[in-house]
Amino acid sequence: MKTYNVKYRDFKTLQLYVNSNDIMKYNNILVQVFSGICNKEFINEVIRNLKLLIPQCKIVGATSSGEILNGDIFERECIISISVFEKTIIKSILVKDNISDFSKGVKIANRIISTDTKAIISFGDSSIMGEELLNGMNSVNDHVLVAGGIAGKSDPAYETYVFTEEGVEKNAVAAVALEGEFFKCK
Repeated sequence: MKTYNVKYRDFKTLQLYVNSNDIMKYNNILVQVFSGICNKEFINEVIRNLKLLIPQCKIVGATSSGEILNGDIFERECIISISVFEKTIIKSILVKDNISDFSKGVKIANRIISTDTKAIISFGDSSIMGEELLNGMNSVNDHVLVAGGIAGKSDPAYETYVFTEEGVEKNAVAAVALEGEFFKCK
């Protein structure tokens, strides 16, 4: 696994970064997006551009209040973290159903956990009760490592969003599963 981190500016800058790092040569690519720009249209633009440049990628992201890149903290920026894998399989899911947070966790676990799943990265928007979500996932499988957090916002007037390559939602949970016998979590 190798990870590349970049501050999103526009399509051309992202295209140059993806091409100069030869990211397209990998089949299994996870893109994590942390957007201090809490605007649904902006986030949709980022997703669209990522899908144009890296069609095989799986995306998981959330709005944030304080973005970190190379040890520096920014506000109202969009940071993209691209992880490339040789053999790890990545599955994504966006759950926006009007069900309990526990049930959202159960749904995520049932849909993306397999016998080879080693880890899940999950982001809920600010309406999600994280402990209930985790309890739901653990009720299905408590051997999978779960990481992630709750979406943030730099201004109380903003909405929080979570997203995958499938879209941007509020009152939702976005998650990816990493699976494969060659992927190790310690």
